[in-house]
Amino acid sequence: MLGIPIIRPFIDDDAGQCAEIFTLAGRAAFFWAQWPDMDERTLYHALADEAVFVGESNGQVKGFIALYLPDKFIHHLYIHPDAQGSGIGRALLDYAQAVLGPGAHLKCQMRNSRARAFYSARHWVEDRDSIGCDEIGQWIRIYYPGS
Repeated sequence: MLGIPIIRPFIDDDAGQCAEIFTLAGRAAFFWAQWPDMDERTLYHALADEAVFVGESNGQVKGFIALYLPDKFIHHLYIHPDAQGSGIGRALLDYAQAVLGPGAHLKCQMRNSRARAFYSARHWVEDRDSIGCDEIGQWIRIYYPGS
């Protein structure tokens, strides 16, 4: 059983756990794609220039969120597959909303129906005029309109 999530800034000691989460959660979310093994070097490369926060429960990092503050952009939100549905993702997203405010946005893969439902349930809005494609597939921009 997971305890109440604690959200705190990422520290270097979190890198190994976050790299594992990045690998496992990425494979689960993007099951159709070739998702690589992430190590600490690739993690730091992916998180460069971003404010990173972790969600911790019972002393273990269970997820992380990376924010690119100048653009109010959520670049990464990954939760360990064993902790999905535990409230860690919700706590991290709530934290990001408080930091970024209305107009915060992210890109979500169109095929990632679980993530799209997660954001929709938290009143984030899909922008049908902002759709693109990357190496994983087609994505849609989703934004937070505020209260």
